[in-house]
Amino acid sequence: MAATIQLMYSELQNKFGLTDFKSESQKEVTKHVYEDALIEQRDVFINMPSGFGKSLCFQLPVLSKDYAFAIVITPTIALATHQVDYLRSKNIMAYCWNAYTPNSIKYIIKKDLIKKKPKIKFLYISPEQCQSLHFQVIMAKVNLRVSYYFVIDEAHCVSPSSHNFRKCYQSLDRIRTKYPHVPILAMSSTITKKVTLFYNQLNIVNCV
Repeated sequence: MAATIQLMYSELQNKFGLTDFKSESQKEVTKHVYEDALIEQRDVFINMPSGFGKSLCFQLPVLSKDYAFAIVITPTIALATHQVDYLRSKNIMAYCWNAYTPNSIKYIIKKDLIKKKPKIKFLYISPEQCQSLHFQVIMAKVNLRVSYYFVIDEAHCVSPSSHNFRKCYQSLDRIRTKYPHVPILAMSSTITKKVTLFYNQLNIVNCV
């Protein structure tokens, strides 16, 4: 545990220029993502309020491990673009993949992700594109020794009772079928007792 925290602090300063986490809770959640998802290959559920800094909780672990990366599923292109622009401003390799992404960029992403030592750290992708045959073929070629996980941002969008309901989110349970050994991180700030069935809807198992 102490070694993990020390590694987190080192990357926090090196990559983001920060000397400390926003809170003890953020630090603990980030540690759990690194140890439980990235190392132990377990699913993780993060339900924290807006402003908590949830993105850092899945970004820092990937940055702390060589050749690891995250596939981040986001409901809007604007949200994905904002995150990618921020990461690139920190000299962190990140890309967007959506219906408007040129084939030339998709080719660059494909060539990198299937390498033994990929340089891309974050790929922000739309739920529709994540389930496309083209993308699935690429992921099938990812080196088995490379560590990565899926991040489902705004996970509450899977529930019909949510005002942010996205029908395409309901088919994200296929991620578990397609990639049974890849951890899934489900993130939300609005999950309530009425929508906790999203565990079953997303086919999340053995969740921390």
